[in-house]
Amino acid sequence: MADSTSRVISQPECGGDAKSENVSPSFTEIIVIRHGETEWNADGRIQGHLDVELNDIGRQQATAVAARLSKEPRISVIYSSDLKRAHETAEIIARSCGDLEVIKDPDLRERHLGDLQGISLREAAKSQPLAYKAFLSDRNDQVIPVSTPFSYPNPKRQRKKEVEEHPMYHYCHDQHYPTFFE
Repeated sequence: MADSTSRVISQPECGGDAKSENVSPSFTEIIVIRHGETEWNADGRIQGHLDVELNDIGRQQATAVAARLSKEPRISVIYSSDLKRAHETAEIIARSCGDLEVIKDPDLRERHLGDLQGISLREAAKSQPLAYKAFLSDRNDQVIPVSTPFSYPNPKRQRKKEVEEHPMYHYCHDQHYPTFFE
């Protein structure tokens, strides 16, 4: 099965106009990209809202994605969480696609991972077994315990206006939200 981008690719670089019988001018395509690797990813350490930068491999990964996306039809906007790893990935892509502005949005952060943030997966399995089980669950209703209360807005909010205003909408993000538009 072909991926969703294969049916609209018709220009050699960002900024071109897509030409396809299957795609109307009002078509909006959303491409979700995960940030490149960090040292914590490489070490199996849980990040959540902790602000960890890309490592050299992560920068190479972002550059490879940027090279691929530079072949897409016109990209009009790039959104990113405000975390360094996601924002740097987005900036690398933006430079490759005609120096687009990257719009930082804290609502695009990955899930706050409570008491698991900053510890390794192995340590989480031993010291926080219930939180670890919730972390690994595919269910969205699983609660990860938090020792220190925090306030953070719900990341599942309507983005209809942004989607309608831009023929293409990108954001770099740590985690997919299948219910993002509910």
